[in-house]
Amino acid sequence: VLVGSLGAIGTALFELRELNMEFDASSASRYQVQVLNKYVKKSRRSTSYYIDTVDWNAPEQVTSVKVSKRLYDVTSIHGNVVVTQRQGYLGYRWVEDIQQDFVGGSVTPAH
Repeated sequence: VLVGSLGAIGTALFELRELNMEFDASSASRYQVQVLNKYVKKSRRSTSYYIDTVDWNAPEQVTSVKVSKRLYDVTSIHGNVVVTQRQGYLGYRWVEDIQQDFVGGSVTPAH
């Protein structure tokens, strides 16, 4: 019963996450944030790439974000990335995309 309950809770949370993203009609907000650090985590089966940035929702905090190897390779410490975020159908913000910062375009700088 315990294992089944945990599975049901996990499935429900996954479905809520999907609902929040799938039915989200909000316009995207773009934030330019500075890369503070980069690091790699390796295990026997995988390698994951992370960047630490100023948190675009709480600029006094730092957040760690898992990124693709391609984005990891093209970003530099003290350089910038652009985070695209949406408000979410259920009101839980979610990150739609993170890209290398190219000069130009409409971006809100995170302070």
